[in-house]
Amino acid sequence: MTQPLTLALDASTYSGTVAAAMEGLLSNIPSIAISIGAFGADLDFGPAASFAALLARNILERGFAPDTLLNVNVPALARAEIAGVEVTRLGKRNYHDTLIERLDPYGNPYYWVGGPAVSAEAEEGTDVAALLDALDLRGVVLVGHSMGGLVARACLRDPRTRDRIAKIVTLGTPHHGSELARRAVGENGRQLRRGSAWLEALNGESSAPVPLVSIFSLHDNYVAPQGSAILPGADNMPLAGIGHLSMVFSDAVAQHVAQEVVGAAQK
Repeated sequence: MTQPLTLALDASTYSGTVAAAMEGLLSNIPSIAISIGAFGADLDFGPAASFAALLARNILERGFAPDTLLNVNVPALARAEIAGVEVTRLGKRNYHDTLIERLDPYGNPYYWVGGPAVSAEAEEGTDVAALLDALDLRGVVLVGHSMGGLVARACLRDPRTRDRIAKIVTLGTPHHGSELARRAVGENGRQLRRGSAWLEALNGESSAPVPLVSIFSLHDNYVAPQGSAILPGADNMPLAGIGHLSMVFSDAVAQHVAQEVVGAAQK
């Protein structure tokens, strides 16, 4: 299976790579951001470097519109496996707000602000849609921890993603909110509050078209009350003695998830 490059004609301000290119643009230098669609220390930068050189030569020969920034995402594949180039606009990504207090080496507090992307909208003509079409993934088992489980369930609203999903497994997900979210900041945090409009709408929808599994801990220190992780209509699996964050490192949880994935593949 081949996967095309996606070339977005706008910028994501969450990207440090794009931020550097934006600085160039602010200095009246037309700029390009090149990224690889993967993380890790053993990536092959060859295909991305090769395309960057090809793109730069074309721009030097044919010119570049002023006030323009290109954001290029190269799949982490061998050059022979890349099918071509597709020009798109950026899809919207939603981030999980996180505010973490830490101490510097001198004992002074500082705050780390950010969070992972928890969903992406596959609107037609966007880079997200292009990747879905290229991969043509089917029979996918979505595994989501904490709010990620809610996002996985929300994916069922979009027919482009719903038809690709075989099962959803949630880990320590507050399906009915958490009392701790009263102190949360940002839109995502407010959505986690018990009785929030977003949760009420999600839980008020008709039965899911795919099997749902909720694996949760009776000793979860983030989901309060712990029964908020019980989802009507789902296969609810309570475990004991595992904290909220520890669920993603637990061998017992991993075994349950593996069984669910294998079970979905056998159907």
